[in-house]
Amino acid sequence: MRRLILGTVAALWLTPALAHGPQLEVKDWQVFVDPTFGTQVDYPADVFSKSGGQSERGAGERFRTADGQAVLEVYSLPNDRPLTPEGYLRANL
Repeated sequence: MRRLILGTVAALWLTPALAHGPQLEVKDWQVFVDPTFGTQVDYPADVFSKSGGQSERGAGERFRTADGQAVLEVYSLPNDRPLTPEGYLRANL
């Protein structure tokens, strides 16, 4: 029996100014559910309020801040080799 581990990767890109700026108070958390793999991720919807379309990798979606300074990308990739969790993260991040 071959074991298949599905992985989920969430990537966040910030401009230097936003990364070192004031802390945001998050009031609206939403759940993103990927219909392909069933991945569920809670994300701050009041911060990432704009859709950025589909993720560039795997199955998932991109979210953007209203000012476009930050992007949150949530996606799932199959673990075809199969890799350990550590190996999977090294190969995909």
